[in-house]
Amino acid sequence: MQYSFIFDFDSTIITKESLDEVLLLSVNDDKKIKLEKQLAKITDQGMNGEIDLKTSIKKRINLIALQESDIINFQNQVIDFITPGIIDIIKLLQKNHCNIYFISGGLLDCILPIARKLAIPTKNCFANTYKIKNNKIILDEQNPLMRSDGKSKVIKKIKQLFPKNKIIIIGDGISDLIPFEQRIADEFIGFGINQIRTTVQKRAPIYFTKMEEFTNYIKSLCKNYH
Repeated sequence: MQYSFIFDFDSTIITKESLDEVLLLSVNDDKKIKLEKQLAKITDQGMNGEIDLKTSIKKRINLIALQESDIINFQNQVIDFITPGIIDIIKLLQKNHCNIYFISGGLLDCILPIARKLAIPTKNCFANTYKIKNNKIILDEQNPLMRSDGKSKVIKKIKQLFPKNKIIIIGDGISDLIPFEQRIADEFIGFGINQIRTTVQKRAPIYFTKMEEFTNYIKSLCKNYH
């Protein structure tokens, strides 16, 4: 059996929440601490399933206008936020000919620089997109990843492409757990190394808070594959 590994991006592939970091670039230092706390509270509510993803995204964007220049600036910084050890994990999976996908409720433009660095094809990256109208960024609200069950819909399509593959989803949030609970993904690995979401930790069948333990588990999967 071959594996399809589906990684969340924020607080998994990278240590940060990309949308929050982009928004923080819009403010000066004296306002940053207050905004950071506000954003973190809303993000946590969304990741723990207390509010739906669309509400979480809109609440954060309503705090401060999203600017394209800040997205570009974040693209130049995001490589510095890669979770320590994750590059080795990706290389191991690639060596074992596993399919690798990034699926995120964040912005696609924030993901692609990392995808290029890790040799993940653009077609394997799914996230929210936007258009610019009157110098304002407008998110595509029809994108399924604006909703909490969006990852399930995307994974269903991946499953159709590789129906014999075992689908393993890795992430820190409730939207990563849902596809497993809906029996769309075959396995869920809770990634609590950057952020521990208590709701996810309680419901996840497998949950890691240390990179070494997570790495050893992935190595065991690859070993069993052979």
